[in-house]
Amino acid sequence: MTSDRDPVRIAVKATSEVCSLPAYPIPDWCERCATALSQAIEDREIAVTVSQFSNSGPTTISELSGATDPTLVCREAPSASLNGGGDNGQLGWAIRSHAESERAFRVSTIPHYAAWAASSRGTAWKRLGSTDILIGVHPIGDTKSRALVVEIGLNRETDHDASVLARVLEGTMPVIVDRLILALGADAIDPSALLTTREQQVLELLVTGATVRAIATELNRSPHTVHDHVKSLHRKFNASTRGELVARALGHAVTKPARPYALPKLQHAVN
Repeated sequence: MTSDRDPVRIAVKATSEVCSLPAYPIPDWCERCATALSQAIEDREIAVTVSQFSNSGPTTISELSGATDPTLVCREAPSASLNGGGDNGQLGWAIRSHAESERAFRVSTIPHYAAWAASSRGTAWKRLGSTDILIGVHPIGDTKSRALVVEIGLNRETDHDASVLARVLEGTMPVIVDRLILALGADAIDPSALLTTREQQVLELLVTGATVRAIATELNRSPHTVHDHVKSLHRKFNASTRGELVARALGHAVTKPARPYALPKLQHAVN
């Protein structure tokens, strides 16, 4: 991306793509987010990670991660970096120092950039043509120990000015976090709450108005099996009705109706 491109147009495109992401919890949400961003931020490798980090240092756990290239996915394991791999403890920057508020910065500006470049994480980026990355960090909800991290590949030799891209990232990060919370919630991600592939298929057909029998025919499954998937969806969405389930899947906030007010019984006057 060059500095003469319009950041507003790119940000609008990125926002539009992000807002089209599923509003329900799926294992590849971060991968889809990275792909969505790549539709606006062209010709860049992008990685998106939901991270927990230590209050006392850079130790990070990846709750969920996805990227435009599978080698950039952060594994779900404790590490001293954004990635779950061994020598990435040499990353050289603590996520906490950037997670108090949204911020975009280049990894080449950190004190130990050379250590990052030599790490397995840096090597993975370099294999894809990125000798530098632009990093966006944004806190998730009210917590002080979780953040969304977006990494965008740069070439240190040619991308001398990444200010436009930084402005786009800073403007888009709050939108991504809002969509993330809508889909996955503001608390730590529970892997058991993520939809299975079959549940996603059933949900996508339910949203179109298909009946259980029609879904069973479409997926070549028995109505009983589909009904079990529907029950599981109700449980994961905490939805008591089919309409509530569909509304939540479409990203609509559902409020429970207030209990009807019962008028007090009138007492007959006694003469």
